[in-house]
Amino acid sequence: MKTISLKKVSAVAVASLGFGLLSVVPAQAANWTVWKTYQGDVDSINLTVQTSSSSRVVGTAIYVNVGAVEATTGTDGGTEDGGTAGGAVTQIRAFLDSYPAGGFAAVSASTNVTGASAGTPTIPTGSTMNASSNILSIRDTDDAAGLAAYSVTSSSTTGIGSFTFTPSVAGTYVLKVWNDGPGATATTVGNNAVDSNEAVQTVSITVAATPVASAGATLIYTDSDGTYDAAPDAASTAANKIFHTKTPTSQAAGMRIEIKNTSGGAVFLTGGTFVAEQSGTGLVACTDTEGTFTEGTTKTRYASLTSLANNIVACALWSDGTAGKGTTTYKWIDAAGVTTTLGTTSSVFYGAIAKIVAKQNHTIAKSTSATLGIGTAAPSGADVENTPAVTLTITDADGNLVSDIAAGTITAVSSNTSVMSSTISYAESSGAGAGDGFAGNGNYNVRVNSSTNTSGSTATLTFRALGADGVTFVTSPALTYTLGGTPASSALTLDKTTYAVGQEAVATITVKDSAGNAVYDTDHAGYFAAATGLTSSLALVKTLYGATALSTLGGKAVSKFNAPSVSGTMTITGTALDKPSALSASATITDGNAALLTQIDALNAKIVALNALIAKIMKKLGVK
Repeated sequence: MKTISLKKVSAVAVASLGFGLLSVVPAQAANWTVWKTYQGDVDSINLTVQTSSSSRVVGTAIYVNVGAVEATTGTDGGTEDGGTAGGAVTQIRAFLDSYPAGGFAAVSASTNVTGASAGTPTIPTGSTMNASSNILSIRDTDDAAGLAAYSVTSSSTTGIGSFTFTPSVAGTYVLKVWNDGPGATATTVGNNAVDSNEAVQTVSITVAATPVASAGATLIYTDSDGTYDAAPDAASTAANKIFHTKTPTSQAAGMRIEIKNTSGGAVFLTGGTFVAEQSGTGLVACTDTEGTFTEGTTKTRYASLTSLANNIVACALWSDGTAGKGTTTYKWIDAAGVTTTLGTTSSVFYGAIAKIVAKQNHTIAKSTSATLGIGTAAPSGADVENTPAVTLTITDADGNLVSDIAAGTITAVSSNTSVMSSTISYAESSGAGAGDGFAGNGNYNVRVNSSTNTSGSTATLTFRALGADGVTFVTSPALTYTLGGTPASSALTLDKTTYAVGQEAVATITVKDSAGNAVYDTDHAGYFAAATGLTSSLALVKTLYGATALSTLGGKAVSKFNAPSVSGTMTITGTALDKPSALSASATITDGNAALLTQIDALNAKIVALNALIAKIMKKLGVK
């Protein structure tokens, strides 16, 4: 009989597989006839848990791949019952050695090693594999030689076979796997007992409660350009409201919903129903097959899907022909009927342009032909040049914001083209720029243009677009612009002559051109002689106009600051490159606490003098 040497083998590190692993193990053929033989036993067993930690949940099958090592050739010590060819048979059994209260589960063996109905095991040379109940059998196919030495290391995809069980309660399960050798009489293959001379291995598996869909973890993406993108970028999310014309001629948006559980893992969707419910205006359609929707897709107010292929759902939104606001609510209803609202997307279906509101940011244009302001989607607002000259807010008859207005749709009419040109450029706000107040869809940033003319000349601009009838123009109120030249003189003023320490103060530089009119709105490069701008005789918390350039609006540059923290005379000075070049303004800084301290000191001195007088009187009276 072969001597068995036991080796201490640690379980192979856990490997992750996806949900494709979680299928039912198919029925296996009956176990081979038991042979009267001294079988070829294994020296050690190693195990790999196939399912990832996030997939080890109640109700989901757990798969463990098995590896085995036979260091020496086994012997065929007898003839088998039944008279068929073959000799030694090695049996590897498994059972749950421990489990949570009420969590007993039967363990099944399989020759598959992928956790699915397909998967090829690594079969030791000169043998075949069989699985039945909780037994993996290795049969020697050569009656004379016995099993050859072999070594199979399990992994997430390899092994001689696997064991599986489905946990019913959360907790820790310990799976014991051993080489079940013959009993003391050596007349059977295995005795279904873990004997002292048998290789054995265990693995501990922690199982969590069944995960549920989570609104906080679920991801919802939108593509508001009327298409569906299987991998939308981060900027195209449900935070962006969908805007689309009420005319149902094209798809309004595509949405991608990734249903997640509270740990951020994909929710296993078997047995539940996904619902997309539309309130307000609009129609929706959904599928669990990612792709492009067509106009022929069935559209409804309540779309539902069952038996989803995975945790990703694609939906599309269309107009129902009416203007207004809509909300798409996404829900998951589990097998028990419990509903989880996963999130929403908002939409606006707008009609024809009915109103244009113009917010004027710049009022003085350059007296030589030049652009004024910026007309980009996300103006930074860092200075005058990076702020739109005008921001237009455009709505339909119901007050819905009108988006996606094409270039050339909005035009300008000048009261005097020799002062202000009718040429403009614009872009719809993306909602990402501070320069337009993060205005977003339905708001348009406009750049205007001046013509060469005399400083002080004026003209108005009116913005317009065709209304519902396609003939009549909808117009904004007229905006007045004045022409101004380059800096020629400057003056610095403070809003007060006296400040308390730390009080808010305002410094204003008024800049005029050679005609005495306010200079045009821009960032005047090279205005200051030094990059320090203005300096103060008393220390300030912030630098005033800390650059050589100076931004003016309406001929003025305004800077707020806090008065110094000490009392005294604050004199602010600077040097401009125009005439007069010297800039200066002064104010007195007072400290109310200083006066109070002086009073307290005087009072203390009087108390000291009084105490001395009392002591002198008591001495004369002999009072101790």
